[in-house]
Amino acid sequence: MLTIKKICAGYNGKIILKEISLNVAQGSVIALIGPNGSGKTTLIRTVSGVLPPASGDLLFNREDLTALSVQERSRVIAVVPQMRTLPPAFTVREAVTLGRTPYLNWLGQISDHDLEIINQALTQTDLLDLAERNIGELSGGEQQRVLLARALAQQTPVLLLDEPTAHLDLQYQVSFLEKVYRLAHPSLDEINNGIEKRAVLVAIHDLNLLSRYADQVALMVNGRLECLGTPAEVLRPEILSKAYNLPLTIIQDQGSGLSAVLPDQRPFEL
Repeated sequence: MLTIKKICAGYNGKIILKEISLNVAQGSVIALIGPNGSGKTTLIRTVSGVLPPASGDLLFNREDLTALSVQERSRVIAVVPQMRTLPPAFTVREAVTLGRTPYLNWLGQISDHDLEIINQALTQTDLLDLAERNIGELSGGEQQRVLLARALAQQTPVLLLDEPTAHLDLQYQVSFLEKVYRLAHPSLDEINNGIEKRAVLVAIHDLNLLSRYADQVALMVNGRLECLGTPAEVLRPEILSKAYNLPLTIIQDQGSGLSAVLPDQRPFEL
């Protein structure tokens, strides 16, 4: 269990996050939503260790994450960043191999066990056939899958993603989020093959994919956790319209129960 307890954090002495408390269990996907500047990326950076908290507790299974070394923390938390920063001359396999860095000895030697995990990560992200291609030859969607595979190669129980679908078309968004969902909800065959359930926290802008791929939704506004619940509980017009300062309509498909969020063209009093 990832426990975020009354976390405050910010930049240059300015507090952005204001007493954020959130639990992310292994086997669940929590989607962070909210308008620009609400603190989603700041929370991801704080939990990952890039930004130290000003106050509050960050725990995994009751262990203080802030007390861990960079290497120790990298064995608990993996991050898929917002921007693609992969060296274009690297092959896909070389980029994914970087995910094994927290486990290498001082000589940096790759073991047979490491190779097995790298191949497993490539297989999970449908990249095995592209393993020897250079990063610079890949599409944006393929590069994003490489970042996910690199994170999987770290074999961490916690996965953080910062707007991973922001620059992808709809087909790649759906494909990517399906893979992310499977990381928290592996099949029985995957569990039998040693795949463990992950705790997934993902910051995302597209509200229309949440009801399919998120177990819970955390709405952030002005650095505070405004609302936490299931997609059906949070994706409500009175909640989202106020948060985004925009009249919104929620259309729910009666068969699947999935929701679509649309701008409301009618006069609306906020």
